[in-house]
Amino acid sequence: LAKGTAGYDTPVRLGGMVKPGSVKWDATTLDLRFQVVDDSGTVTVHETGAPPQMFQPGIGVVVEGKYGRDDVFQATNLMVKHSNENHPPKPGEKPEEMYKTLIKGSTP
Repeated sequence: LAKGTAGYDTPVRLGGMVKPGSVKWDATTLDLRFQVVDDSGTVTVHETGAPPQMFQPGIGVVVEGKYGRDDVFQATNLMVKHSNENHPPKPGEKPEEMYKTLIKGSTP
């Protein structure tokens, strides 16, 4: 979004939380639409295919795909976060320190 028109149709990853109340799933056509939200804003995501079993509103997700000129992110891959550790760094907190907490037996 920060790249403006240069960001359209470029393969990227998008991460955030599935906005509660935004999920629209058609099991017949395998059409999934939902919104991903974080501190930067909200993006509408469209994917075709069955979502992962753990997919639900309020869960952290990472989607791979392209942001279209229609302001919809066309996802080719949808991954769900398996823990509650999916949050952006707090002001002054370095991502490298957060990664250490994900490694079993390490301390931040």
